[in-house]
Amino acid sequence: MEAQVDYETQLTLAAFCASEQAEEGLRRLEALGVSSTAITRVPLGPGRYQTEDITLEEANAGVRQGTVIGAPIGAAVGLGMATVVPETQAAVFVGMAAAGAIGGGIIGGFVGSIFRAHFDDDTAAVIEVPGENTAVLLAVHTTGGAGAQTGRARAALHTAGAIGFLDPSVYDPEALVALWLRPTA
Repeated sequence: MEAQVDYETQLTLAAFCASEQAEEGLRRLEALGVSSTAITRVPLGPGRYQTEDITLEEANAGVRQGTVIGAPIGAAVGLGMATVVPETQAAVFVGMAAAGAIGGGIIGGFVGSIFRAHFDDDTAAVIEVPGENTAVLLAVHTTGGAGAQTGRARAALHTAGAIGFLDPSVYDPEALVALWLRPTA
């Protein structure tokens, strides 16, 4: 019996102003090992297109960064507190360091999310494509544990000149297969 690895794919919709930028995006994706069958090039018709809301991703990054910084600081504080206790045993040092690391990680996570939080009026960002524009959309299906390939693909598309990433939950995937994307509003 042969083992199969089955990853859930993620759809990324990258908008480009010019076909040259989209071609550069294609080259960068192929260099990353994204299969050409996982990429669809679509003309992006005139209209207003809703982009992805990345504030949750930014808040999560803040939590992770705050935890990474706060845990060692908390462990150091816990060890410092253990040193002031007379005749401290090794178990007390370990316990105080662990408690400090947990507390520091929690507090650091909260502080990190606060620093990365964005307060807005929940208005979705849009990309406006005028009628005479030759905009191009690359629809990319990526795989990988914890979105690893997706993150690298998005970075490569951004570097190639993507003006934004459309929200895949708003647009009908069947319209992509038909090689035309219709805006919802």
